[in-house]
Amino acid sequence: MRTVEKISRGVRVEFVCGSRAVRTARADFVILSEAAALLSTGAKELPATVGRMLTEGKANAKERQKLREELAMFQGAKLAMEAPIENGLRLVEHAWRDRDRDFVKLLASRTAAAAVRTAIIFSANEADPVRVFVARSSDLDFNCGQILREALAHLGLRGGGSADFAQGEVPAEQEKALRGSLSDAIRRSAAEVNKQL
Repeated sequence: MRTVEKISRGVRVEFVCGSRAVRTARADFVILSEAAALLSTGAKELPATVGRMLTEGKANAKERQKLREELAMFQGAKLAMEAPIENGLRLVEHAWRDRDRDFVKLLASRTAAAAVRTAIIFSANEADPVRVFVARSSDLDFNCGQILREALAHLGLRGGGSADFAQGEVPAEQEKALRGSLSDAIRRSAAEVNKQL
C-alpha cells in the first residue's frame, strides 16, 4: 500500500502488487539512498536531518530579511542625507543594476521615511522591463500613485499605487524618459505647494 487519502465519499487507496511492487520498492530504495548520500546521513536519519535543515533554513531566511531591513534603513538614511533640499524638496533618484526588485522597493520606502521633504524615484534595472518606484515622506503632499499613473499613461503603459508609494514597469529603453517625466511632475507638485504656503 502506497498512500491512503480521505475524499468526500470515502477513501482513496494507492497500492502496487507483484513484480510492480518489487520494482517500486527498488526505485524507492535508490531514491532514499541518493538522498541520504547527498545529505551525508543514513537512511534512517533522513527525516530528522531534513526536518533540521528546514528549521535552519527558515531561521536563516528570517535573519537574512532582518539584515536586508537594517541595510535598507542604513543605506536609505545615507542617500537621503546626501541629497540637498532645493525649493523645499529633497529629490533622490537612482537606478539600481545590482539589486533585486524587492530590495529596491524596500530601499525606496526606507529612504522616503529617513528625512523630511524627501521624494524618491528608484528603478530596479536588473531585468527588462525595468521596475520603477516612486515614494515620498509623509510631510509632502503630492500623490505618488497619480503621478506615476499619468507618466506611464503617456507611454501607453499602466501602473500606480497609493499616495505615498507607487510602482510600475517600463521597457528599459523608455526608463530614462519616464524618470525625467516623474522628476518634472514631482518638482512641479512641490513648487505648487510652496506657492500656497
